[in-house]
Formats: sequence, C-alpha cells, structure tokens
Amino acid sequence: MSVSTFSELMEHVGHDVQVVTYGMDDHVANVAIECHTCHVILLDFDSDVEEEVAQPQETRTFTVQSSHGIFVVEALSGKVVEVQVGDESSEVWPVEKRPIRFDVDEWEQFYKISVLHEADIDILDIGYWVPDGRYEPPVGDFRAQNGEKDG
Repeated sequence: MSVSTFSELMEHVGHDVQVVTYGMDDHVANVAIECHTCHVILLDFDSDVEEEVAQPQETRTFTVQSSHGIFVVEALSGKVVEVQVGDESSEVWPVEKRPIRFDVDEWEQFYKISVLHEADIDILDIGYWVPDGRYEPPVGDFRAQNGEKDG
C-alpha cells in the first residue's frame, strides 16, 4: 500500500479515485482503492473469506518474462507469487523496483481475452505496480510491433 499518512492521502484530493475489484467471475480476490490520475494503488486488501464453493486444486497463474527474470503471477488478482531472477539481476533491478502486481484488467480489456491462466507475457506488454505504488504502463511501441488491438 502506498498511502499510510494523512498528508499522503491529501495529495490525491480532487483526483480520479476509484474502488476496484480483482478476481474472476463472481469471486473477488482483492479490492483496492486506486488513484487513476496518478496510477497508484492507495490501499488494497486480499479477501480473507473462504468461499464455500469448490476451489481449484492449484492457483491459476501466468508468467511474465523480462530480460532480468520471470515473474509467476496469480491470474485473478495480478499479484506476483514467485520471482525467478539471476544473481546479476539483483544489482540491475533491486527488489524495491520490481513489480508486485500486474494490471490483469487492462491486459484482458486490450486483448479481449478473459483469462490469463498459463499465458506467457513479455513485461513490455503488461502494466504493473511497484512497491511504492507507482504504475508502469505497458509499452505502446511494443504492442504496436507485436500485434494490433482488436476492434
């Protein structure tokens, strides 16, 4: 969460602030308050309610590839569940600058695909948030070179 004080929250007065949910179908895995003006997550919480419906045996995940490693990402919420990087990557890409959540909703809306389960995505093709709440959008030039948006 990037906001923890009165003054930090005051910086977002008058901005486009929205409460959004992340999940699939009727299952909400996470709820967040986001500032769409600044592209930061102000506050978020994972669901602590156990669903009474049958849960899949394994978590639905997808991978995001970068030149410094691989991120295994929970498909419902976009949260990073595992990071696989080489020793040299820690110096080039410190932990505090690595993605903690990927923008599943934007990616699915752009490509008109409803589930990312088992997908393999280039990091340039999907937006993400870092620990301090900043948002790094997908690279438009990468998308233009690697496939057109439907519609």
